[in-house]
Amino acid sequence: MSEQQSYASEHIVRAIRMRQTILLYAVTGAGKTEMMFQGIQYARRQGDNIAIVSPRVDVVVEISKRIKHAFLNEDIDILHQQSSQQFEGHFVVCTVHQLYRFKQHFDTIFIDEVDAFPLSMDKSLQQALKSSSKVEHATIYMTATPPKQLLSEIPHENIIKLPARFHKKSLPVPKYRYFKLNNNKIQK
Repeated sequence: MSEQQSYASEHIVRAIRMRQTILLYAVTGAGKTEMMFQGIQYARRQGDNIAIVSPRVDVVVEISKRIKHAFLNEDIDILHQQSSQQFEGHFVVCTVHQLYRFKQHFDTIFIDEVDAFPLSMDKSLQQALKSSSKVEHATIYMTATPPKQLLSEIPHENIIKLPARFHKKSLPVPKYRYFKLNNNKIQK
């Protein structure tokens, strides 16, 4: 784990311990999923019920594979509209819609791609996040593109910014080039 990933991971553990809300504002490819691992371990050792949620089924499926591989000794419930699994509810990876099944249940919720449709525009899904959480809980928002409203709601000291990918290579930045086309030379 890189130095910046360790820094973020420590903040996640602290947020879980103190039942805080934080935003992990990290570029695509920064290793957000791996940064959750230490926090998940801490929460599960405390006996906490945790959920890792995303608005998108494809993200849930992809994350669940990595989580199952990292936590071989845990019973992990994978819930989305295409699954028919019975669930225990102690360690859940699911789409946001599946949270309607839970009331004041989770001690910790990780929300990946918090800015993605439909979560970002659906007040009832946002309410499902709140009602599925216990009164005292930790919320860890994760995204590369946080909505302005979320940035204004979370205290500055609870926003963890990671501007580089885990291998520290810069993201490619498109270069703008202007080409003047000569209509006479375009083949018709």
